Amino acid sequence: MTSDDALSVLNSAKRAWNGGMGIWPQLSLKRRIEAIELFFDELVKTKREDIIQVLMWDIGKNRNDAEAEFDRTVSFAQQVIQAIRSPANADLHGGWTVTGATNAFVRRAAIGIILCLGPFNYPINETYATLIPALLMGSGREKMPPLMKTGHIDGLAFIGRASAADALIKEPPNPHRLKIFLQLEGKNMAIFLSDIFHEKNEETLNRALDETVAGTLSFNGQRCTALKIIFVPKHHTQQFLAKFIAKVEALRVGLPWQTFKNDRTYSQITPLPTEQRIAYMKELIEDATYKGTSIVNENGGKIIGGERSTLMIPAILFPVDETMDLYHHEQFGPLVPIVPYDSIETVSSYGRDGIYGQQCSIFTTEEGSDIAVNLLDQFSSVFGKININSQCGRSPDTLPFSGRRSSAMGVMSVTDALKEFSVPTVVAYKNDGVSEKAMHKIEAKSQFLAKL
Repeated sequence: MTSDDALSVLNSAKRAWNGGMGIWPQLSLKRRIEAIELFFDELVKTKREDIIQVLMWDIGKNRNDAEAEFDRTVSFAQQVIQAIRSPANADLHGGWTVTGATNAFVRRAAIGIILCLGPFNYPINETYATLIPALLMGSGREKMPPLMKTGHIDGLAFIGRASAADALIKEPPNPHRLKIFLQLEGKNMAIFLSDIFHEKNEETLNRALDETVAGTLSFNGQRCTALKIIFVPKHHTQQFLAKFIAKVEALRVGLPWQTFKNDRTYSQITPLPTEQRIAYMKELIEDATYKGTSIVNENGGKIIGGERSTLMIPAILFPVDETMDLYHHEQFGPLVPIVPYDSIETVSSYGRDGIYGQQCSIFTTEEGSDIAVNLLDQFSSVFGKININSQCGRSPDTLPFSGRRSSAMGVMSVTDALKEFSVPTVVAYKNDGVSEKAMHKIEAKSQFLAKL
């Protein structure tokens, strides 16, 4: 899409918004919900397979993951609508309250025209996760960055890299008017405590390793919530590596639609979307190996399929330390750095001093609870979510998805997203007889005050 195309779309949104008096924002909340429900009914009936195919061919997502992204997007929209209708969320669907002599109706209403920019890795789910709440609250929407300079964008919903977000935020002529929602990078830690390696905890360790493999390498590690660095007690690294390497080497590597004869599972490791991503993976590997690490799994980092292929076998790198770029930078790809540690202070300081603050995962048993509780309390002021014995993730969508530092600005969930793209709007009157009678007539005809 060219800049001219984007400006043409913006003009359409401006006409629909019309300073808050256009067709869409002036519809009742009930009718906006009906329109969104009709849209998704049609999308499921006519476009599901088309979208799944695009996800597989365009970004290399395997079929199971592509189906899951589409279905989760539909489910998210349904949950958002259910949240609006729920009696527990009166601030969303609106209601009357009385304070002293004042009667007040409070309902959240639109901000304006929202620029929604989703990432390449979840182009449907992440885009619609901001787009649908914005639309339901009555906002217009746009999807191209050249529009920021026009001054007609009231809100930015951006999911991607912090550097791109910084550039966009600087463009509006009146930055103070811009409502900002950002979900950005993370360098999420997986922290293994010593107790989980005791012989009696073998089953727990295996479950933790399965969570870690999925957390590091689902969709090739191309998720903001992926586990990006693993901390293992130094005296347990060989035990960890033997089991972890075996699990990684068992992953299916191939094309997104490819299945395997013995169990008909789809490829678990698929091509990266661009040659630039491969170049960045190689750059991180070269820096780390030059500074003393090794690739410890068979064929780790190897490219399959020819000179211009983007299908990379995952690379497990050990030992990784603070001198290496991979220790600090988000790889967003199939590289798994393992950091051996002698002191838990190494783990604490990494969380404390890092530039990101999205999530972490702590793997332990009740025997390690004293160390785990200290980490939990310390990290409660660092990360948006602390996972115990499970990988990092956004789901379930009913929970807040937040972050600190360079990882987020704003909160994503079924209900929080609605609040991010709306403002409480109040209609109030005094109990003086005349106002009550007038308000009774107004309420009977108002679209804004209409009941669901």
